Amino acid sequence: MKFKLRNRIIIVIVIMGIIVLLLQQASKIRINSNPRNMEHLVCGNGEFNKNREDGCFKVLYTLANRMGDYETIKAEERRDRYDELLKSTLEAESQMVLLFTVWKPNAIDGMDKLFIGRTGSSPTGQYAVAYSRENCITIKRESADVEGFTAYVTGPDAHKASIDNPILQKINGNDKFTIRMTVPVINNNNDEVVGVLGCLLVVDVIQKVLENTIETNNEIALMIVCSEDGTILAHFKPEQIGRNILDVDAEFGDSRREIIEAMKNGKTYSGLEYDLFLDDNIRFVMKPIKIGNSNLNLTALIGISESSLLKKIRNITGFIVIMTAIAALVTMAVIFIVLGFVTKPVKTVTGKLKGISRKKINMKSNKANGINVKNKENKEQLDLEVPLSKAA
Repeated sequence: MKFKLRNRIIIVIVIMGIIVLLLQQASKIRINSNPRNMEHLVCGNGEFNKNREDGCFKVLYTLANRMGDYETIKAEERRDRYDELLKSTLEAESQMVLLFTVWKPNAIDGMDKLFIGRTGSSPTGQYAVAYSRENCITIKRESADVEGFTAYVTGPDAHKASIDNPILQKINGNDKFTIRMTVPVINNNNDEVVGVLGCLLVVDVIQKVLENTIETNNEIALMIVCSEDGTILAHFKPEQIGRNILDVDAEFGDSRREIIEAMKNGKTYSGLEYDLFLDDNIRFVMKPIKIGNSNLNLTALIGISESSLLKKIRNITGFIVIMTAIAALVTMAVIFIVLGFVTKPVKTVTGKLKGISRKKINMKSNKANGINVKNKENKEQLDLEVPLSKAA
């Protein structure tokens, strides 16, 4: 029984040793898998922004497709119809602050000269209207950069959608970074590009998403969203918005140029850098997200400090070790208790057998002693009888 008990104790110790080794391996796996987890966070944030911008592209394409049927509308009604369409769309799309269209000269109705001086027309009467939302009021005016957009719709990339890098503009009296998105207006009868349709988006919502992501993921040490040229759209330090990542983010050390290169090439990039401000190593992952069929990528980048990661691992490991030790002690206690109940009848029987054995030994010993005494008495009697016989 002692041998079996010793074996059980050895088994418990071996199991605890195996568990400790597994915990160490789990910690390594946790560290190695952390970049993948970070990439999921980056993708989640990036996909939100992508879906937001893609949603705006869908709205623009829907409008452009309806405008492509302009030849089915009476010529004198086209501008009024499309003015109302743009105005109602802007009022329905809260993320847009401006919606505009610029058409080739005389493309919409062949009557540019008749519309000279009309709000929403160029000085030559070209259809170029824009609607903006200012202090909750929708305002109609002439679209900006008519010449530039006219050149665009007659150029080689006219059939492509585009999204520009962020620019700083006055929105409701405040300086805000905006993104301009455009799609072509194509004549549905002959596939000719006759105009361009575009909108402006304020990037404030991206900062809100970033702050919410950091708030709900305490292990995140830093997070940035920027355009492919490095312009910062959202930052864990809001005062850095609008600057370039090359100029402000010392957290990435020598990796900054590699990050910019990866942004331009649309590639995922990860690395490890020491942050002097945080006094810690930072593991970071960035992933560019292509917006629609444009030529622009937005990039989300997330960094997690190693100390935060290891602290979490140590807490988990410590908890598991404590629980394992408690389980081992309970197991050993149960083994001792069970063995006590199991061996008690055996010990009782063994004690009784030992008692019986001792009685038999005593009986044999007493019998042997009695024989020896009798033999001794007989011998003494013989010793007395022999001299008496000789004397006779």
